[in-house]
Amino acid sequence: MPKMQLFRRFIVLGMVVAGMLAVQLDAQARPFPPNTKRGILKCAAAPQIVINDKLMATTPGTRIYNDANLIVQPAYLGSASKVVNYTLNTVGQVDKIWILTDAEASTPLPKKDDSAPLPRLKVAA
Repeated sequence: MPKMQLFRRFIVLGMVVAGMLAVQLDAQARPFPPNTKRGILKCAAAPQIVINDKLMATTPGTRIYNDANLIVQPAYLGSASKVVNYTLNTVGQVDKIWILTDAEASTPLPKKDDSAPLPRLKVAA
């Protein structure tokens, strides 16, 4: 078997393996934090957004992830309504937004486990 033909077979095999890995990585679900909420996002004048018809403020470091899990700029959102998951910081501002795929939007958010005890703070004497 000539070296060039063997080299071509290795290239084809490498492309097949890379394609299989890409399909498997694409099928993995994105991990969302336990305090994630879901809503319909509409744009407003920066630095505010509208989620579920409620005007909400964003932080200066708000991260917006598109459906491919890449960070995008607020201008990417456009004027269309999008189904999103989002988290709030301790002040009530939106700090992370994930634009959902159709498959992610059709699955319900996991229920929060409110039965877990809250951590106790130790007070120094």
